[in-house]
Amino acid sequence: MLILGWLGSLLGFFALALRASSGHILGADVQVSEAVQDLPAFLDYLFRFENWLGDGTPFALLTIASALVFFTAKHTLEATMIMLSFAFRLANVLVKVVVAEPRPIADVIRVTYPHDNLSYTSGHVLGVTLVCTMLILFIPKLNWPRYLVVGVESLCIVYICSIGLARIWVGAHWPSDVLGAYLFSLVLLIPIVVLCRRWLLGDSEPGSRPSGSKRFRRCSLRRHV
Repeated sequence: MLILGWLGSLLGFFALALRASSGHILGADVQVSEAVQDLPAFLDYLFRFENWLGDGTPFALLTIASALVFFTAKHTLEATMIMLSFAFRLANVLVKVVVAEPRPIADVIRVTYPHDNLSYTSGHVLGVTLVCTMLILFIPKLNWPRYLVVGVESLCIVYICSIGLARIWVGAHWPSDVLGAYLFSLVLLIPIVVLCRRWLLGDSEPGSRPSGSKRFRRCSLRRHV
């Protein structure tokens, strides 16, 4: 199932990239953007904060701080993978250059965000989805109280789900750009999920033998099957 999900995400990402490279504005993009920008005005405070936090320097500091938490807790592999998100965001810059889709224009929708580069895909959405998903995966490894773990995971889920809306709210991206960023995130994250299922969420390190309790559970499963 994970392989099918990865292939589907990859195909969807390339299909949207091909659409974006044409330079044409989709009617569905305009309609969805208008619907998002018609949401209650009080959300402006949340969306502007999320846009600011997901920007270059603030989010870089948040990423480094997250990696340091795992590094100081002697979870070096997790810290390294979080830092690798910088390389993934650089790859997104290359995607922007290759696709070369212009940002939304104020003649079509409301634009209140400075246009500093190209549009496909959203770097904010990619960065937030990568780092927050890795935090959700890795934070159970920390010896933190349960309520703190659940609190951080909940904030990460909210941020992942709302950052796309925040980018559309200020007119920084078309909805198809946001969707492309989520798909690109899946292409990058699914191999990480596979790695986590194999190593990080277990008691043993890569290459080491499973513990006795794990061997016992595996043997029990085989017998029941």
